[in-house]
Amino acid sequence: ASVIQAVLSAVGEPIVNRVLVKRMKLMDAINDVKPSMMLEYLKTTLATNFLKFPFFEAINALCAALPINPSVRGIVTGFVFTTATLPVTNFRYRKSMQLEVKWGNIYEA
Repeated sequence: ASVIQAVLSAVGEPIVNRVLVKRMKLMDAINDVKPSMMLEYLKTTLATNFLKFPFFEAINALCAALPINPSVRGIVTGFVFTTATLPVTNFRYRKSMQLEVKWGNIYEA
């Protein structure tokens, strides 16, 4: 599942980010993203998926063992996962936009 999602993200995320962030028209964004850029970005999506998917499962399993209300468990799981993976998500975004990745901007929200 993470490989399929990585391939779909390698194609879609650079285009969507150009439309949403750079405010490009859809066809301009599609023309701006070359297949070589998608293949290069696939390395990023694969690596981040192989980190995030197992990490989410571990957090979910840990929280499932806690004797708390399922709604609270979901909130805790979501909070821990999104907080812990923010640097990974920012890394992935910056790579999709071909921006410089530095430690100073990895925790931007």
